Amino acid sequence: MGQAGAHKKPTHLIVKSKGGAKLNELDFVREMQAIESRCKSNSHRIDDLEKNQEAINQLATSTAVMAQNISTMGERIDSMGNDIKDLKEVPAARWKFVVEKAIYILVAGIGGYFLSRFGM
Repeated sequence: MGQAGAHKKPTHLIVKSKGGAKLNELDFVREMQAIESRCKSNSHRIDDLEKNQEAINQLATSTAVMAQNISTMGERIDSMGNDIKDLKEVPAARWKFVVEKAIYILVAGIGGYFLSRFGM
């Protein structure tokens, strides 16, 4: 049954390693298993890195939101500081008003006293 041009399957697989040395089938299988093992390990490491990157992205987003909230709180605190300043000025303005009116009444009383003393 020998057909002309039929290809024979090699009984021995000869592969060269990185260093150029020939590997037999058993060495080749071992090398492939080692490569497959490294691939699986690298896949797990990449999965872990993706999870870490997602956590970092969430942390960055949270930090940005917190920074915005702190900025808003700062503006509110400034506004409350101005309100407190205005509230502190109200009693001073009232006191000024009371003193001013007391002085008017005192001057009017003294003026009325002198006017009544001198017959007017």
